Amino acid sequence: TSTTLADDDGVLRPAFWRDVPAPTDARAGYVCPTGAIRWVRVARFLEEPTFYPARLTGHELAWHHAVDIDELADLEVARCVAHALDHGFAFEAAS
Repeated sequence: TSTTLADDDGVLRPAFWRDVPAPTDARAGYVCPTGAIRWVRVARFLEEPTFYPARLTGHELAWHHAVDIDELADLEVARCVAHALDHGFAFEAAS
């Protein structure tokens, strides 16, 4: 699993969990890509065929708007989140 670190200018650079500070340390600047949506210019991708180009930028999403579904249990979590959102639950207020 990978994550990214946002530099001061907003450019993201790849990092891996082994590079992330211990859970008790502040993780400021680290984000985890959902992989759900990627925009790339074809010409740029042909020049640099990677999803982690030198000038990668992103758009931050709240976790409850980007539930990663890899297995059945994840789908159940997503269903619970969708149900809560449909009924007006504000996840931001609950943190």
